Amino acid sequence: MKKYFTILFILLAAINTNAQPKTLVQDKENLFTIDEITRLDSMLQHYRQQTGKLVLIVTDTADISEATYSNQITKQYVPDSTKKVFVFMLLLSRKNQLLFTAVNEPLRPFVTQELLLEIMNAGIPSLKEKRREESALLICKKAMEFLDGLSEK
Repeated sequence: MKKYFTILFILLAAINTNAQPKTLVQDKENLFTIDEITRLDSMLQHYRQQTGKLVLIVTDTADISEATYSNQITKQYVPDSTKKVFVFMLLLSRKNQLLFTAVNEPLRPFVTQELLLEIMNAGIPSLKEKRREESALLICKKAMEFLDGLSEK
């Protein structure tokens, strides 16, 4: 009986560690409608399948500006730290009034503050008009343009 529980525990642990979030849009603050999440996620999933690079959208009431927060999100999608997957995150918090971007370690050598501001500025006018989906779409597309340019370098 003890062996049975040990095997069951190992099986559950293996399933849990291999489980990755299915959606590339984590909307904990409910800033987007279900239809908006579906459209944004569809675009991000297509990009991931085509390039292997990740662009994520995350909304949360937690302090999204902390590096530990973005590292934790990255580990949900890339649990193997030896993999060189480029991850770009758009982080939003209505509660904390923050619009933030983060990248993972393999992407950092290619990124400057000016570049991140340029990417975010693509969606600022739409965000000011409370068109969140459009803002996220514009920022993500600008991030994808940047990521696509890396394969040429």
